[in-house]
Amino acid sequence: MCSPSRRAFFWESLVRLRYLGEKYVPLCCEYGGIIEKAIIENKYWFDNLFGSIVPWNDSFVVTGKFVWVSCSGIP
Repeated sequence: MCSPSRRAFFWESLVRLRYLGEKYVPLCCEYGGIIEKAIIENKYWFDNLFGSIVPWNDSFVVTGKFVWVSCSGIP
């Protein structure tokens, strides 16, 4: 299992997070097998952070988006 400092280095140097819409966040890495290995080695950590982890599928479609709106001057 990775130590917290090793995990932070791993995230910052190899893995990119992208907001896809709704509650979806793909994990992207240029090097094959890195994310899969990290998930296996740190299963407890990933399970507590994400509701589910599934491999990418090209037919995946986001059906909605979350939006935060800031309004000033409205009572």
